[in-house]
Amino acid sequence: MKLHTYKTMPPHEIHHEFKNNSWRGFFYATLIFMAITAFIAAPKGGAENTELAVVPGAVTLFFASLGALRFRQYRLQNNWILRVTPSGLLVNLRSHHHYFFPDHTPCVLELDREEIAAIGKTQVSRTIPTSHSEAREHHSYIDVYLHPGDLRDLQHAIRQERRIALEYPNRKIAPHFTVQVVEPDCIRLLWEWIEPRENAALALFSKSYPLAPDRKEKRPKWDDLDAEGRRHFIRELWEGGNVKDTVRLIQAEHNLTPRQARGWIREHLEPMG
Repeated sequence: MKLHTYKTMPPHEIHHEFKNNSWRGFFYATLIFMAITAFIAAPKGGAENTELAVVPGAVTLFFASLGALRFRQYRLQNNWILRVTPSGLLVNLRSHHHYFFPDHTPCVLELDREEIAAIGKTQVSRTIPTSHSEAREHHSYIDVYLHPGDLRDLQHAIRQERRIALEYPNRKIAPHFTVQVVEPDCIRLLWEWIEPRENAALALFSKSYPLAPDRKEKRPKWDDLDAEGRRHFIRELWEGGNVKDTVRLIQAEHNLTPRQARGWIREHLEPMG
């Protein structure tokens, strides 16, 4: 196991590369709302309906702008989450959303084939309380199970990525984390808008690695948790990149402002050292 920066990562022969393609969703949404706008704006019976087309037209522009941003990110050299090499795997610890982060911190994990025990798929569902009701979220992951070893350097590198996102001067960014260590020897990769999808990816992995059984995990409801359970719930949200709900739940649980909630994260979830 080795850690590299993008600049110090040695060249590898790449057999397969898995990357985010979320721009396609925004592209399809743009086409749909463009068609709706054109239909509403088209003259009907001699009357023009341009005023009615303002709202769907604005939505079209919104999705088009987001799609253009995601397509730009898609074409970036470092927009990948996992690469398969002849000798093992390369894991990108940095989300493509954070392409502007500094280059001097280690953000690429190199795993030798002999370190990998198995690869599997996990689906996690949870119910998150909202101001009016509750919302359900579902996430899919690819889990890389390792033979027992020392993951402290990896955990430090992942915490460093989250810390950079927390402290970054531009507070308008939405931190997005894609890699976690969820068990003593398991690396979990967020597999959303990644091509190919989970089952196709597992079919590729099966040619070189044992496959672990699929897992489905359902988290307890927030109202059913004690103080320690709620803290674990919040930590999972934060490490999974759901910053909006993390901050909101911390505010409600501890009666804090958004700024104070970020301070709580620094102190309790991402302490220095």
